[in-house]
Amino acid sequence: MVMDKEIVRKIIHVLAAVAAAPFLLFFDLTTGILVALAGLGIIWTIWYLEERGRKLKGPARKGQEMLAKTMENAMRPEERFPWASFYFVAGLIAVASASQLLEVPLSVAFAAYAVLGVGDAGSALIGKAYGAMPIPWNPKKSWEGTGAGIGAAYPWAVLLATAFYAYFNQPFPSHLYWIIMVGTLVGMLAETLPGEDNLTIPVASWATMAALGALIGLF
Repeated sequence: MVMDKEIVRKIIHVLAAVAAAPFLLFFDLTTGILVALAGLGIIWTIWYLEERGRKLKGPARKGQEMLAKTMENAMRPEERFPWASFYFVAGLIAVASASQLLEVPLSVAFAAYAVLGVGDAGSALIGKAYGAMPIPWNPKKSWEGTGAGIGAAYPWAVLLATAFYAYFNQPFPSHLYWIIMVGTLVGMLAETLPGEDNLTIPVASWATMAALGALIGLF
């Protein structure tokens, strides 16, 4: 049952991270931030109602029950408040905002989104199921999980970055293949460190790729 809930939680994270990329292609960043904040407001409201045992009336009650179940699946077992969702959204907003502020193509943010959503999911699920070699600085994590996270994240990171250039009918810069690989490795390394990985993964991954791109004059 614990694994089942973990799978659901990771599926939600994957879908949210991957969906953020096309959303930012079709809408501007301000709209994206407002929608994200509105989503967090709904999460907080549902948590508040559930925590106090309050139920909405009429058709809204079914919506509350559905959202409460989704929120429960998205929360970590030790959480009493859905902090993970807030850090997750903060990570998405941070790298997209940094891209706009520093004039780095959103393709880099999209790649970081894949590392956050797909990489973290692959690492957690494979690590829990098959992890046998613990990482020295964090025995709760395993080399098998980290390797699976890298293998899962990299193709999706390239795919989401490619979607950016395809949308604007631009060629995909060949240097991005190895830059994304390095960003994936750093992001998954951040996943093994203590701290809130929903925030550290995208920031570490994005910062690495942005710095390498600037260093070689790509951005």
